[in-house]
Amino acid sequence: MDAGLFMKDGKYDDGKSLFDRIQLEEIHACTTCNACVELVQ
Repeated sequence: MDAGLFMKDGKYDDGKSLFDRIQLEEIHACTTCNACVELVQ
């Protein structure tokens, strides 16, 4: 187990948010092409 991880309220927490892991450009790219929406319809 990574020394930076610990349990908090039954969940692993390393003190990082989602935005520490995913860049804003990646989120923008993922939400602009709508390929996933076309697959569902």
